[in-house]
Amino acid sequence: MATRPDTSSQRSGAPLRWGIVGAGVLVLTLLFFADKTNLEPTKPTQLNAGEVVSGPSQTTGLPALAPDPQLDGWISQLSDAKDEEKSRLLDSIVVALQARNRFAYAADYAFEAAELDRSFEKRLRAGVLSQQATELSYVASDTAMASKYGSRAVELLGPLVESDPNNEEALLHYGLALVVTGKQPMNGILTIRKVLELNPDNVEAGYRLGTFSIQTGQYDKAAQRFLHVLEVAPDHYPAMYQLAVVKSRQGDVPGSLQLLEQVVAGSKDSELTLSAREMINSIQ
Repeated sequence: MATRPDTSSQRSGAPLRWGIVGAGVLVLTLLFFADKTNLEPTKPTQLNAGEVVSGPSQTTGLPALAPDPQLDGWISQLSDAKDEEKSRLLDSIVVALQARNRFAYAADYAFEAAELDRSFEKRLRAGVLSQQATELSYVASDTAMASKYGSRAVELLGPLVESDPNNEEALLHYGLALVVTGKQPMNGILTIRKVLELNPDNVEAGYRLGTFSIQTGQYDKAAQRFLHVLEVAPDHYPAMYQLAVVKSRQGDVPGSLQLLEQVVAGSKDSELTLSAREMINSIQ
């Protein structure tokens, strides 16, 4: 049974939607060598039984949700709903929370839905949302919550990758979860690289590998990644911003400023736009 959340609201840490949670010097070293090798990913990680905390009833420490009569009504109906109706309610709750970028709450309800319906699609949704939750600032800054959502993502997505090794979405988020949790960071980066082997135009995989290349100081490699992302998706403003960062670090201030001005003019992400403005002021 899901507890009814409180009524105040907080922001979800937008900058981490276009960045990647740092995993420390060891992880960066592993990523550096992984990006220079032709190693193959190892078998998906399996966690010990009972390691993953389940269900919305176990959610603690999350910023409270703003009041929403429809969402609150669905949540209140869960306790008395039978399986089919409960599954429908959970799906509605997950969609509503996902639309608000409340990935941690959405992941908890998606996990409960996946316990009722063990289909590939429901487990994939729960795993992806769990991985996305790890990138929320209030989750990343809380060791227990970061471990909970990261471990759950690994446990859910690992078997899916094993059963369908060509599923780009499962591979991408499984790889990201391995990096963030620090369980198998090298395997994580290799798993994300496999996404690009399957589909060189996968924008999210290219963007993430570009951010990893920045972290390891491989600016030429990062620039190549972001340039290709922008060829496929010209309005990918996070990639545009990161390419501006690369150009600035390479000494190309005019090129960096041009990209940052495009971000300010076109991006709908207020925090990304603010970061671009701040960077413009710092390098002019």
